[in-house]
Amino acid sequence: MIYVRQLLNADEISQINSIMESEGTWVDGTISTEHNDLSIKSNLEYSADVSLIAQIIYTALDRDLTFIGKVAADSTTVPILSRTVEGGFYRPHQDRHDIGHYSTTVFLNSPEEYDGGYLRIYDHEVSEYKLEAGHAVTYNTGYIHEVSEVTRGKREVSVFWTHSHFAPNYKSDIFIHLGKLKNNLLSEGRPTSIEEAIEHPGFMVETISENFNRMNMTDH
Repeated sequence: MIYVRQLLNADEISQINSIMESEGTWVDGTISTEHNDLSIKSNLEYSADVSLIAQIIYTALDRDLTFIGKVAADSTTVPILSRTVEGGFYRPHQDRHDIGHYSTTVFLNSPEEYDGGYLRIYDHEVSEYKLEAGHAVTYNTGYIHEVSEVTRGKREVSVFWTHSHFAPNYKSDIFIHLGKLKNNLLSEGRPTSIEEAIEHPGFMVETISENFNRMNMTDH
């Protein structure tokens, strides 16, 4: 699922920007990453109390009936405020499985204020988002995504994660990725003996894929 809409109105954006300009500092954004390779991203994160900003966002979510219906939220994390300046980026990654079922990015400044900085999401195809201030994108946390390099200006967003009462079904996504991996690993030919097959990465993936299908077969 990818859900795009205007979440915050102009007054709410103004309030958030006013808070960010008057309070707190910005620190190295790698403090919030779980990845061992810290070169995966280059950004800044707002270090002050975000309770007022969080309340503005939560109030907006409460009136977003489509979000409520699509996500069936159980809880939402405290937002992180991210600033990406010229040369900054976030390489392709997936958000941690335990942080929530759905990820949301809220754009806080005009796309005319920076070049690059696209949120790129893969859901069987790549889509790009660089939206007006106040607009938001919600998507399955398991989707591969990235932020392309900012080449001018600064990009400011809020990101948060939502746990749902009903977890998304990732079976089709698993099936598609297993199929691509199997085809890549077997592209130079199949194993010619059972001894070779049981050690061959491509045949291992094929076995996992077929057993996954067997587990999900419906009775006839």
